[in-house]
Amino acid sequence: MRRIATLALVAAAVCLAAPPADAQGRGNAQGDTVLKFDQRTFQVREDVGEAVISVERFKGSKGAVSVDFRTVAGSATPGDDYVETAGVLTWADGDTSRKTFTVPVLQDELFEVRETVGLVLENLSEGASLHPGQGQAVLMILDVPEDNPGHRGRGSDDEPGTLRFLRDRFQGIEGEEARVVVERVGGRGGEVSALVTTADGSATAGDDYEATSEVVTFGDGEAGARAVTVLLLDDELEEGNETVELTLSEPTGGAALAEERATAELVILDADGDTSACVPDAETLCLAGRRFRVTVDWRTPDGASGSGKVDRISDNTGLVWFFAESNKEILVKVLDACRVFDRFWVFFAATTNVDFTLTVTDTRTGLTKEYTNVAGEAAEPVQDTLTFATCGG
Repeated sequence: MRRIATLALVAAAVCLAAPPADAQGRGNAQGDTVLKFDQRTFQVREDVGEAVISVERFKGSKGAVSVDFRTVAGSATPGDDYVETAGVLTWADGDTSRKTFTVPVLQDELFEVRETVGLVLENLSEGASLHPGQGQAVLMILDVPEDNPGHRGRGSDDEPGTLRFLRDRFQGIEGEEARVVVERVGGRGGEVSALVTTADGSATAGDDYEATSEVVTFGDGEAGARAVTVLLLDDELEEGNETVELTLSEPTGGAALAEERATAELVILDADGDTSACVPDAETLCLAGRRFRVTVDWRTPDGASGSGKVDRISDNTGLVWFFAESNKEILVKVLDACRVFDRFWVFFAATTNVDFTLTVTDTRTGLTKEYTNVAGEAAEPVQDTLTFATCGG
């Protein structure tokens, strides 16, 4: 990666890459729509996985309009720091909602504080123009703290480096394709490869997913990330989340496999959950306008089990307890972020080391996700801003 002292260079790069004003649709007297990024600067930590970028119909609602978007390299390097992204956003006649797209970001071994990616809107349809100050924006990719275990030094460019899964858990929705990402770190010398294979966890090949065996290859001088696609099958059964085991093996070119991430898990999110109306009771929270059903099941080492009892605090927030009403175990929230980010957000924090499964179901679409904690381990807080991109459902 490269570093720069100021944002001026990336701003210049964005301006050079932007199309001429007439191609952007500025000054179109026939249109009343003005489009713009809703921020001039977006930020994301490199270990989050992707940045959510939002665009708004700032003025006007008449007619259907569209605009192209794309990324432009700043100080961040495509393939090493982020994945180049382009596409089209569309608004129907009368639609004034915010639209979003995502830019995948990649974690590396270097400490660089922050790097930048240019964001450009262009090629507007007839009847639309760009806001003069926010037709371009900058995405800042922030480095993780120096004590993060991912920072282990770059290694020599002559070394073959290490291959590993980008994270220890991936997810996808049944009936869609899931992307499993492998990265090369600690060196980029020579061509290297490794084999990615799937195996049954709780999911079954042929019923829940298509078995996959694919070689990922990095050329001499190449680092960054490579993606393997796994097709997830829709069996139309309400069965909760299922898992596929992922293995990285057979490295070539002298590359090593990272012990801690030579294996990973792919979680298949159930899209056939209960779509009946959410009915609140002593063990069920109905949040976000009663659209989301939240339940919790717990287990103890001595064989006891049960369903968490709930207290609704507001339309988006509730508390859960297991053993005594005075001992609250979990605070959970489901937030409607559709207007800005085109998705719902799930947050929860638990002050327990009990084995539990917290299940969230969007009753309008049936999409379900289960969040689990292992017995004996203090539960980590959850900030899930990616799963429930179901605003239009």
